[in-house]
Amino acid sequence: MSRKQKEISISITENQRNIIFIFKDNGEGIPEHIRDRVFDPFYSTTGGFGMGLSIVDEIVKEYNAELNLVKNYSAGVEFQVKLRK
Repeated sequence: MSRKQKEISISITENQRNIIFIFKDNGEGIPEHIRDRVFDPFYSTTGGFGMGLSIVDEIVKEYNAELNLVKNYSAGVEFQVKLRK
């Protein structure tokens, strides 16, 4: 049984209003029924502390930016951080 190699890609784009950081992975994706909870403090699907995305979200907000789960592929996820110029 071969394991799929884990991959993360990071890219940056911009428009007239924002610089957009795009983070993609090829993991298992996020099940639809929990998508609304991924930024909730202490919510975990892995048995961890559930603080990772909630902390990142708070840090991003401190810079007047936004963090969004924009795509949920069957194998992977895409998050975007939009930083206003």
